Amino acid sequence: KGISDQRLMFIEAASMSRDKKYFVVGTGNPVVYNFTSKKSVQLTGSSSAAQSIDISPNNKYVAAAYKGGGCIIWDIVSGKRIWRSPTSSARSVAFSSDGEYLAISSDATIELYEAPVGGF
Repeated sequence: KGISDQRLMFIEAASMSRDKKYFVVGTGNPVVYNFTSKKSVQLTGSSSAAQSIDISPNNKYVAAAYKGGGCIIWDIVSGKRIWRSPTSSARSVAFSSDGEYLAISSDATIELYEAPVGGF
């Protein structure tokens, strides 16, 4: 099965949730597809294309890395932005397998951020 959506003209990054319920693609602002409800939510907050996308192990959050805008985390269901990194640039982003950390890499740096209580 495929997804046809005009918002997907230039896909830079993609990620699927571990429970296979969500698929997120990064164009300018990422789009979250819910395979169960057949609905999509466009995440907002950046003017550049996502370089990397990851979904948290608990399937509640989406993180995207932006070369000119650091990293943004959104709630996967509501699409509400919940955090923006203090870094000005990011190339890739990844949640740890236990959801306790978020790693953000830039040109010559890797930064680790500890998750708030309850984890990512």
